[in-house]
Amino acid sequence: MIRLKKLYEDLDIEVFKAPAEEELERLVKDTISNNGKPMSWKELRERFAGIAGEDRLRKVLIRLIERDEIIELPDGALALPGMEYSYIPKKSTKRVRPLVPSKFRARWG
Repeated sequence: MIRLKKLYEDLDIEVFKAPAEEELERLVKDTISNNGKPMSWKELRERFAGIAGEDRLRKVLIRLIERDEIIELPDGALALPGMEYSYIPKKSTKRVRPLVPSKFRARWG
């Protein structure tokens, strides 16, 4: 469960504050960590639907990959450093383009 600051609440509606960039980065890392295994782009996008748009989430992921705070695995899954050693890649019919191709090539060839 992703915790956000509640701004307003009544019987019909709850309004939450959207996370700042630094908070969104922390939430992404916490989400992957709490999941206990690497997550696909689709899983992260679904988890953050209504919290952060696809473009904003993609930018945060790119920043985290560039700073080596998360890594992109050969099958496109995103993981915290160290998770790649016990991860078994999923068989998929379609491979998505790496978010940071230079980092991907440096790590996986």
